[in-house]
Amino acid sequence: MVQKKDAWRLIEDGLTDGYMNMAVDEAIFIACGKGLAPKTIRFYGWSSPFISIGYFQKTGNLFKQERLKELSLKLVRRPTGGRAVYHEDEITYSVVSSLDSFSGEGIVASYKIISHALISGLKSLGVKAELVSKRGKQRRGNRDLASCFSSLSLCEVAVHGKKIIGSAQKRSKTGLLQQGSLPIYLNREKLAEIFKKGSDEKMTCLREVLDKEVTFDSISKRLIQSVSKGFGSCVKGRLTPFEKELAEKLRTEKYRSGKWNFQR
Repeated sequence: MVQKKDAWRLIEDGLTDGYMNMAVDEAIFIACGKGLAPKTIRFYGWSSPFISIGYFQKTGNLFKQERLKELSLKLVRRPTGGRAVYHEDEITYSVVSSLDSFSGEGIVASYKIISHALISGLKSLGVKAELVSKRGKQRRGNRDLASCFSSLSLCEVAVHGKKIIGSAQKRSKTGLLQQGSLPIYLNREKLAEIFKKGSDEKMTCLREVLDKEVTFDSISKRLIQSVSKGFGSCVKGRLTPFEKELAEKLRTEKYRSGKWNFQR
C-alpha cells in the first residue's frame, strides 16, 4: 500500500505540447530526487497529436515515415521505457516519488499499487477495469511490436482483456517516475497508418467501453479526484520555480533535440 506519512502534491495541467509534457515530468523527477519537491501525481493532456517512444526504442523501423510526414506528426522520446504511444485524445498521468513512498519492494509492487488507484478512478466513471494478474504468452514477433497498446503486461489495467491504460516506469537509486496513457478515443485507422508492426486487437478506450461520447473536460475532474483518493492525502499544488526553469531548459535542450529523440 501507499505510505501516508506525507501528502502527495496533485498537479492538474491542461493540454500541453509533447516536448513540455516530458520535460515537466523529468523536472519533477529530478527535483524530487534532490529533495526540492514533494512526491507528486500529475495529470495532463496533449495540445496536438504526438508520438512518444520508449527510452530504449529505436525509431528506424517503428513507423511508416512517409505517413508521419504527411500527417505532420511530431515525435518525442520518453524518459521511461516501454513501447511507442500515439497521444491525441487522452488523459495522461505521471507519478513521481521516492521508493520508500510505497510499501513492498520492486517494480511490480509499485505498478500494482498505482494500477489499483487508477482502477478506482475508472470505477467512478462506470468502467469495470481489472488488474492484469498474469504475464501474457510471449508470441513470436511480439518483441518487435511498435505500439505499447499492442500487448498486455503484468499489473497493467484492462477491460475485458483489452488494455485501457498503458504505463512505463523509470527508476533511480532512490526514486521512481511512472507515466501512463488512458485513451479517451482511439483512431484505429490512423494507428494502422502510422505503425509498421502492431495490432489494435488488445486495446480499447473510454468511448468504446462506455459506449458514449466523452471528452477530456467532461471526465478529467471526476477521474482525478477518485484516483487521488487511492494515494491517500493529496493537496493541489503547482511547479516550483526550480521545476519551471528546469522544465523549460529540458524542453529546449533535450526533448526538442534530434540527438535525444532519434539517435539510438
